Amino acid sequence: MAKPDPQIFIFAQKLAKTNSENILFIGDNPKVDIEPSKNLGWNVLLIDHFNLYPKLKPIKNLREILPYISN
Repeated sequence: MAKPDPQIFIFAQKLAKTNSENILFIGDNPKVDIEPSKNLGWNVLLIDHFNLYPKLKPIKNLREILPYISN
């Protein structure tokens, strides 16, 4: 299995033993990372170091994930 096959995402979720709403997936490719994981109900963030996808409102670096993971 390989991305964007949804089975790889389903396998990862089973390994994590959690529900889809508890997952935050961070990827750098809309087609192979963001779309498949979002289709499974995961929370997603696109990281775009090179400003390739400005219309998708990506984060620029991993420091920007803090508001998404802090309680």
